[in-house]
Amino acid sequence: MKFSKFKTDAGPKLLVYLTTDVGYSDYVSLGDLKGIDGDFTYSIPDNTDLDKYKIVDIWCVDFSVSFGHAELNK
Repeated sequence: MKFSKFKTDAGPKLLVYLTTDVGYSDYVSLGDLKGIDGDFTYSIPDNTDLDKYKIVDIWCVDFSVSFGHAELNK
């Protein structure tokens, strides 16, 4: 998965999640956010059902809050 022209605010412990909904009841972590401005590539784990996980979210672990989300473009 590639982020192009990505920009977000800085924060502590930001992770990239694929999730089923904005309630974050079911998600797959893609790891730490690589940067707050630019183009970044993330590997999606094998056997991840992209028909199920349709939302990409930047999640702040320390404050349990989303820094933003978008629908996944396949």
